[in-house]
Amino acid sequence: MTRFALKFPYFVIVVCLMTIVVGVTSVVRMPVDLFPPINIPVVVVATFFAGMPPEQIENDISGRFERFFTLGSGIDHIESRSLPGVSLIKVYFQPGFNADTAVSQIANLAAANRPWYERLFDVDDNFTRGDKRLLYGTLVWNVFWQIVAVSILLWTIFRGRLSANWWFNYSIVVNVCIAIVLAVVTTIWFAFGVTRDLRRLFVSLGEVHRNDADDGTVRNHHNLGEDPAATAPPEKRV
Repeated sequence: MTRFALKFPYFVIVVCLMTIVVGVTSVVRMPVDLFPPINIPVVVVATFFAGMPPEQIENDISGRFERFFTLGSGIDHIESRSLPGVSLIKVYFQPGFNADTAVSQIANLAAANRPWYERLFDVDDNFTRGDKRLLYGTLVWNVFWQIVAVSILLWTIFRGRLSANWWFNYSIVVNVCIAIVLAVVTTIWFAFGVTRDLRRLFVSLGEVHRNDADDGTVRNHHNLGEDPAATAPPEKRV
C-alpha cells in the first residue's frame, strides 16, 4: 500500500480530496431534527374522593392502584400525586408500545383492584364507607325477606295453610313493629350524621386564618396569598 501511494501520489491525493468533499457535502445536507418523533404512551388515572386527606388518598387509593399497575406489561415507570380528595397516577410505557393496548390494560387492572362483589354492584371509589354499609345492608334486608316469603310458601304447600291468628301476628310484626324500629334507627342515624358533619364544619372554619394579602385574585390556579411551593405535595415516582 505504501509503495502504491508513493508510485501514484496524485491519484491518492485526488481520492482523499473526493472523500473529504463527499463527507462535507453529506454532513451539510443531512437533515437535523432536534425533536425526533418518539411514541411514549402515557395513561393517566384520576380518582376523586371529596374530603379525603392526602395521607389517606395515598394509602387507600394511590398505593393500591400502583401495586396492581406494576403487574402490567411494557411499563417503564409510574408516577403518582396524592392531593386532597384527588389521586393522580401516570403510567409511562416503553417507547413504541401500543396506546390502545396500554389503555385497555390499565383499565382492566384498575377494575381488578376491586373485589368481585363491588364489581358486581358497580361500587366505585366514589362510595364512602357509609354508602357501602347502606348498600350491603339493604341487600341483606331484601334477601332476608325473600327467604321469609319463600319459607312461608313452602310451609303452605307442604304443611298446610297458616291460621288467621298467625297472619295477624305476622302483619303486626312486619307492618308496625319493624316500621317503628326502622323509623327510630333512621332518625338516630341521620341525627348523628348531621351532628358530626356540623361539628367537622365548625372545626374546619375555626382553623381558617385570614390572610390580608389574599384579595381573592387567582393566578396560575393559586391565590395571591397562597404559597404554591409550600402547599403542593411532592411527587412520588415508582
